Amino acid sequence: MTHHNIRSPLVKHSNLLKNIAYILWLLGFSSCSDKECPPGHFGPNCQTCTCQNGECNDGINGDGKCKECTGSFWGENCNQKPTCVNGTPSLGIAGNGKCSDCFTDTGWSGENCDDCATDSYWGESCDKKPTCVNGTPSLGVNGNGKCRECFGDYWGENCDNLAVTCVNGTPSLGANGDGTCRECSGDYWGKNCDNLAVTCVNGTPSLGAYGNGKCRECFAGTAWSGDNCDQCPLTEGKTGTLIDSNDNNKTYKTIVVNCQEWMAENYARVPTSGHYYHANNSADNDNIYGLLYDWETASAINFCPTMWRLPTRADFDYLLTYVEKHRTSNSNFLALIAKSTAWTAYSNQGGDNFGFGALPAGAGGNYNFGSGAYFWSASGSTDFSVAVSLWLDGSVHVLPDDPYCAYSVRCIKDSN
Repeated sequence: MTHHNIRSPLVKHSNLLKNIAYILWLLGFSSCSDKECPPGHFGPNCQTCTCQNGECNDGINGDGKCKECTGSFWGENCNQKPTCVNGTPSLGIAGNGKCSDCFTDTGWSGENCDDCATDSYWGESCDKKPTCVNGTPSLGVNGNGKCRECFGDYWGENCDNLAVTCVNGTPSLGANGDGTCRECSGDYWGKNCDNLAVTCVNGTPSLGAYGNGKCRECFAGTAWSGDNCDQCPLTEGKTGTLIDSNDNNKTYKTIVVNCQEWMAENYARVPTSGHYYHANNSADNDNIYGLLYDWETASAINFCPTMWRLPTRADFDYLLTYVEKHRTSNSNFLALIAKSTAWTAYSNQGGDNFGFGALPAGAGGNYNFGSGAYFWSASGSTDFSVAVSLWLDGSVHVLPDDPYCAYSVRCIKDSN
């Protein structure tokens, strides 16, 4: 037997009556106080429900709020979106939008599961395990799972290495280390500080963990070039002529010694300002001995001829070191002294093996004329300036001196 739903017409009739009553109420012909409200309305005056995303508690006795929410909404009117980020949100009219629990197998925490401050996970999804072994791992959403720092003597991005290849230096350890040397002891060089041999000849060798044994710079004041500073455009022992355009084109002999080009005569230009003296107080000596100058005059800018300069102490040290190493049978520094009877204080004469031709112009006026050669360097100040003195006994002295003394000048060609 077939049963018919005899209530359907009645329900339809009831809703129809509700709608008719509501229309009459809107037109002002009746009150809802003793009638039912149409769907979506509540209260004695049949107000519109405040429920937005759910089933409204409507009708004369309803409060217009939601009985339950649909979709991902919460609150009494189902009009709020959850703040839960990486977990299961608390929804519905009794929910609060936060997380009831965070995703499993992740490191998310906090009421909204948006904090990856964990000791176990990293990455944008906070679901990756670190690879760091013996150190402090880089975690969180901005981490990479590797080590930020290592424990003890471990090294490498995962702090999983102990063996080092560094031999004579301080090994590079830690998360950014590689087991090689970060600095070397003594004169060792190379990433493992296991090399002592250098190929640099005339310069400062490149040492240390990042060195290569070649030259990092050639000796200042010389014309040496090349990786090992072993190439010189000048010919050793070659003589030449310097024309001084600042002194009516007066000429001076020049000589190349160990890739430095020196004047082979004492300078004799009369300065436009400053102080100068004649050797042994006689102008007749100027052509042979040059003039004597105080340090302030000799060290003035553009005092030497164009492209030439007053030598530094380093220039003299380089010259003297080379001469001492390569001198012939002459003892000490006689190799720099001219073969001349001008050296009256001793019976022997110089060897002049390098063509430098130092002459005993003395200091002064007439102090030690005939027995000592004094030369100013550019190193010093108006308090104490460095001078170089040569003696026929083969001795040499490089020491600070009174800048008011008057000494000879030998200019050197500027290698720059």
